[in-house]
Amino acid sequence: MNLKPYYSTRLKRDYVTFSAIAFFVICILAQLYVTIVVPIQIRKHKMLTAEIERDEMMTQIDRVRKIASSASARNPAQEGEKQLVREVLDQFALYIRENQMNMSPEQVADMRSMLRRYELIVTAWREKKTGSFRINQDTLDISSYTKKIEEDILNSH
Repeated sequence: MNLKPYYSTRLKRDYVTFSAIAFFVICILAQLYVTIVVPIQIRKHKMLTAEIERDEMMTQIDRVRKIASSASARNPAQEGEKQLVREVLDQFALYIRENQMNMSPEQVADMRSMLRRYELIVTAWREKKTGSFRINQDTLDISSYTKKIEEDILNSH
């Protein structure tokens, strides 16, 4: 007894069959692309974004240091303030250069935010805006403080 006609099908080579197989293969390839290639691309994009942020942070620290160096002070106290800020910026630059690859994106964002605040301060110095320095006098008038201390001493006895 010949059972082959009952359990096998004849495969006709026609366009519908070819289209179905091609569609199936395309679906499988699309799934592989979505599960393998897309996550790799996303990771690569995140790494590139982090690298760009680090580069912009380096550019920003150099720009702020340059502006701080070009600012002029009116008296020795302001020159001391300027020198203090320059020393802080130099320390930040050294830290950033040594540790930028180990910094998380949040740390980079915090550092850039802090550098923006410093940039506002030193830009105001360079533009010689009134009140831009925290120290605006050559000397301090301490007479009001000494009177207050004397009053407190006299009132305590």
